[in-house]
Amino acid sequence: MTPPRTMSRFKSGNIHATNITFKHLTLNICQTVHRSPGLTRLKMETNLTQNAQSLMDRRLLSDQAYDVLLTRILQGQMAPGQRILVDTIADELQVSRTPVREAVMRLSWMRHVVVERNSRTTVADRPENDMQQRFAVVGQLAELMANDAALSLTVLAEAFDGDDDIDTYLSGIAYLIREASNRAAANVAADHVAELRLYLGVVESGETAPRPRPGRDDWNAFIAFRTACFADDRAAAIAALHEWSQSLIAEFGTA
Repeated sequence: MTPPRTMSRFKSGNIHATNITFKHLTLNICQTVHRSPGLTRLKMETNLTQNAQSLMDRRLLSDQAYDVLLTRILQGQMAPGQRILVDTIADELQVSRTPVREAVMRLSWMRHVVVERNSRTTVADRPENDMQQRFAVVGQLAELMANDAALSLTVLAEAFDGDDDIDTYLSGIAYLIREASNRAAANVAADHVAELRLYLGVVESGETAPRPRPGRDDWNAFIAFRTACFADDRAAAIAALHEWSQSLIAEFGTA
């Protein structure tokens, strides 16, 4: 059996080379000895920076491909059962297949598409209250994240402040996602909040029409939530947050 790590050295003239082989990583380092011992580290740091930039660019492309595909699904441009062809989409978006495949896998994780064993990928069937269900999940996760004694309720109340009901709510959830110690809940909530915001963008474009958003006169649960936060009553704040979440579910209509 080949050991997981081997190291070999050779010396030729002014060139020193080191080959370090790991199970999944091979790092080749070449150093020219001209009284410049810092060249190796500089080259390694440069390569790492370039690799990180490449990975970030790929992730940005993957996010963009995800947004494009999910928007089409929400708008009905891609109907349930329609096949998703990675090569065709990559050509259309003028990107490589890798970010498109990553976007498709994320859509599969979020149950927007179905990936079959033969790699055939199709748009999933969506219930009429799909976005309502997803918003309800975010509400439940928000309650879990808010039940964190390390979170200042005063700061939390300030995070849930704004001029628009849904936007205010999602902005507050974004704060919980950043600050809550329950990272499992935060990671799942982040995925759902991203697609809920994308859905709202589709709504604003006129592609779908949920019920009118309530005005400030209807913010009884919101006011109760902030009042409980400023009173440092976490149990009451979480209960009011639950009521507020429930009152907002209808805002996502049946799209």
